[in-house]
Amino acid sequence: MDVPERPYRVDRALVVGELPLLAILLADLAFGLWALPRLRGKVPVDWILTGEADRFAGAGASALVAPLLGIVFWALVLLLPLVDPLRKNYSRFPGTLKLVRWLLPLMNAAVHVVLTLGALGLAVDHDWSVRAILAVFFIVFGNSMGKLRHNWFIGIRTPWTIANEEVWTRTHRLAAPIWVAGGLVQLAGAFVPGTPGEILFAAPLAAMTLVPIAYSYLAFRKLSASGCA
Repeated sequence: MDVPERPYRVDRALVVGELPLLAILLADLAFGLWALPRLRGKVPVDWILTGEADRFAGAGASALVAPLLGIVFWALVLLLPLVDPLRKNYSRFPGTLKLVRWLLPLMNAAVHVVLTLGALGLAVDHDWSVRAILAVFFIVFGNSMGKLRHNWFIGIRTPWTIANEEVWTRTHRLAAPIWVAGGLVQLAGAFVPGTPGEILFAAPLAAMTLVPIAYSYLAFRKLSASGCA
């Protein structure tokens, strides 16, 4: 007789396991508080291909909003599964769920530290640093993407993956190596200056986004035609 799967829940053991991550996120917030009085005026947060800043944020937004967003990301991934109609499926990928719960806030913290150090006047190459951080995120997440199970909140959520679990599974198994390969290209491209480096980031990103979406639609149509959808 099969043992029923235990539904996802936030208990003491799960929270204790999150304490190291919370310590890092609070340290990032403390770093922002330390940097706040040392930042002057507007802080660059986006750059054009030539390397010139084209979007700025106030010192408070740069120093504090980003760390707070990291905490919000963590809380959302922790709590949203509790209200997911497919909550029972989260017990089928606990390791990958924890990876996502850690990966998003850590990526956010790394980008925050890089941008803040640059705004403080340190010799930090924000361009390649941020692209390298994002590339590592895509590689690590892509490596585990095939383990994600049908849910409403985490993964490639198109109308066709949500509507059909088989489409979900096939799409994520296809997307996983594409994300890993794309991230590797982006990581190599992070060290290429100027427009070629930007292209080496943008082109894989387009493939990582569009190919799984198109595939999920085609897979759903194929299954519908065979009467399996």
